[in-house]
Amino acid sequence: MKYRLINYFDVWGNAREGWEVNNLCEDAIVYFPDYPSKEEIIKKLKSIGWLKKSVRMASIIDTGLGDGDFIDFEDRRGMPIFRLERNEDTENETCYHKEYSGINIRRVSDEAI
Repeated sequence: MKYRLINYFDVWGNAREGWEVNNLCEDAIVYFPDYPSKEEIIKKLKSIGWLKKSVRMASIIDTGLGDGDFIDFEDRRGMPIFRLERNEDTENETCYHKEYSGINIRRVSDEAI
């Protein structure tokens, strides 16, 4: 199954008052089995270079499947980091080469989380 990797690259706020995603972008199309586990997702994002190898599983929280079409991820403080959206549309396939070819990769490390 194809998923769109949505990068929350501009997030305002704090843990006490809440967070607001001010800006986001689609970084890539990534392939996963239907309903991938958190472990599968993190392993894949590390393998394509979107997450640094030093990121620990416990430092990213999977908020679960929303309506079945997306999965949100936050850091331990509750700050939104990224989401995966199911994407069955193949019209934009030409924008991507193979599994992943993002240009503006935001590397997330434990230091940032």
